[in-house]
Amino acid sequence: MRLKRLIVCLLLILFINIEASSQTDSVFATYTTAINRSNLYTKLVNQINKNLSIPLTPKTESKWQDVMWPMELTIYKTPWIKTRIKYAFDSIQYRSTNFQRDLLELAYTNYPKDFVKEVNGFISQISNPKVFAMAAEYLLQKKAITRQYLF
Repeated sequence: MRLKRLIVCLLLILFINIEASSQTDSVFATYTTAINRSNLYTKLVNQINKNLSIPLTPKTESKWQDVMWPMELTIYKTPWIKTRIKYAFDSIQYRSTNFQRDLLELAYTNYPKDFVKEVNGFISQISNPKVFAMAAEYLLQKKAITRQYLF
């Protein structure tokens, strides 16, 4: 679903740029300048730190989820962020299916070998097939689980 949204956004940006370039002599988008990219990155980092600073509860899950994709997109990792992700894994079985999926996706992208123990402890409790498949893939990528175990 996110991939579809990303593709649609990229196509829209491409279309807008093509349309704009046909109206001017040069193709130049101000939002792609180094200073604007830097400002956006700073805003993202501030939002990530702000959202992950709040306690993780059912009511705050969405705040945490809001910054998971930007962390993946920018491959943003710090030791503090890693402790917050560990904190999220400590209660993953109590979280919504969407949160579980987003957390596993973030771990797969940014921390491919750091949360094997946590995912291994969680996989036997998963009832959602998509979440199970994501957890299994996470473990399989580091050979922390065998295919025979899964079948």
